[in-house]
Amino acid sequence: MPVSGRALVRRAGLFGDGRYLLWSDIPNDRVLLWDESSGTVTTFRQSSNNANGNTCDREGHLVTCEHLTRRVTPTEYDGSIWFTDPTFGIDSFYEG
Repeated sequence: MPVSGRALVRRAGLFGDGRYLLWSDIPNDRVLLWDESSGTVTTFRQSSNNANGNTCDREGHLVTCEHLTRRVTPTEYDGSIWFTDPTFGIDSFYEG
């Protein structure tokens, strides 16, 4: 599947129920979506905070690891995002 402007892609998340695949294009700061039924590739999220990992949780939500913001962002079915904001490695190398 050709994608223009792709420099480095990694960490795909497969969503079998929706019949699509999501993966990170880190240098271009986006998450791409390949739709199995149409064979098309579209931008799922532009300004992805340099997402470098995607997976699907047990409830079918997208979970993305963001490199730029150093956080994990689950995406709900309605498109909203919630996140954790750990400070480990930012404030110091120790927690507690």
